[in-house]
Amino acid sequence: MSGLVVLLGGQEHTPGCERIDRRLLRESGVRRPEVAVLLAASPPRRRAFKLAQARRYWRQLGARARCAFTGEGDPIAWATGLLEEADLVVLTGGRPWLLRRWLQPTGLDALLRTRWEAGVPISGSSAGAMMLAASTWALRPRAPFALRPALGLVPGVLVAPHAGRHGIDHWAARTQAAHPHLDVLGIADQTAVVVQGGQREVVGPGTVQRYGMELQPAAVATC
Repeated sequence: MSGLVVLLGGQEHTPGCERIDRRLLRESGVRRPEVAVLLAASPPRRRAFKLAQARRYWRQLGARARCAFTGEGDPIAWATGLLEEADLVVLTGGRPWLLRRWLQPTGLDALLRTRWEAGVPISGSSAGAMMLAASTWALRPRAPFALRPALGLVPGVLVAPHAGRHGIDHWAARTQAAHPHLDVLGIADQTAVVVQGGQREVVGPGTVQRYGMELQPAAVATC
């Protein structure tokens, strides 16, 4: 059975996300899980901060974080090894185009899917959440809201992270109107849509906007 998927709106590894991530730890079924944290969306200047943040956060929850894309000589080989051994996987936020560049041409996208299909829980925050859905925004200067294919672990969905900030809701509503076949989910920071077994559960203090209805925390909707 494929693993649980967590779509976090943003601000991963910060106080307030513990309830969400304890759910991931329980799903791993391991007493002291190995967490593979892929910082592929982070620009080089942010890597040291994100690395320290991830290690500290997961240590406080009783797990060990091992991170990739922190400046390794061969980041693809290192990430491959981490993914093959991981009890759960986290794709952090950052630059969506950097994440696509590291995952899609390298085969890491296929390995992520294989691990998920084997039952490993996977969480994505902001850019990471966008990549776990069916489609994602390009977020490039000439056509920022053009659609690009994502990993498709949550079919039919496009994630609009940081809902309620940065004008995201305006562009999410426009995307929904232009692409009615998609379910555009505006997810607030420190709030997650947990997807498992054909069901969605909202966990966290914020709301998830479906541009026509809201899902309150602890509400359940059919995928």
